[in-house]
Parts: sequence; structure tokens; C-alpha cells
Amino acid sequence: MSAPWLTTGDAARITGLSVHTVTKLCDQGLFPHFRVPFSRHRRFTARQVRAFLDHYGVPAQAAIA
Repeated sequence: MSAPWLTTGDAARITGLSVHTVTKLCDQGLFPHFRVPFSRHRRFTARQVRAFLDHYGVPAQAAIA
């Protein structure tokens, strides 16, 4: 069974960043994510969010699923 996908809002809540900031970091290639085909939506795995937090030394603001 695969892990559930997290939304941009979920990633923002976990990291303590705004949705706008998470989106900009994704666009700059600084936040690993998956782009939903034919859409502007982004999805994240818990592992990707943890990797971002660990890489930048940011403590999680909310529990990661």
C-alpha cells in the first residue's frame, strides 16, 4: 500500500510556511514534489516533506502522516 499524497496546504501546515511560499520553493526546485499532470496542483509524500525539513534544519510545525 502506498503512502497518501499530501497537498500543498498540508505541506505548508507541516512546515509552518505559507502555501504561497511552498509553491515558490517548488517552482525554484527547492522543495521536492510531484506535479499532477495537466494541472497546476502539486502533491507531496511524507518522505519528501521530511527531506525538506531535514535538509534545511526546520522543525515540523505539525505531525506528518
